[in-house]
Amino acid sequence: MSRPLALAVWSVCAALLLACEALARMSGGRYAGLVRLLGLLSASTPRRLALLLGWMWLGWHLFDR
Repeated sequence: MSRPLALAVWSVCAALLLACEALARMSGGRYAGLVRLLGLLSASTPRRLALLLGWMWLGWHLFDR
């Protein structure tokens, strides 16, 4: 993947995350924000382990070059 394309993809991902967070804040609690979603994902030990393993897999496949 070329550098400009990679930067465009990361920019779109960041914009989507910011849009989701803005929607959650403007909804008055109807939608969960990113912090609340991460809190739900890390509420128990098996979920934390799954989150860690998922992050490791993502890092291995996308960030390691």
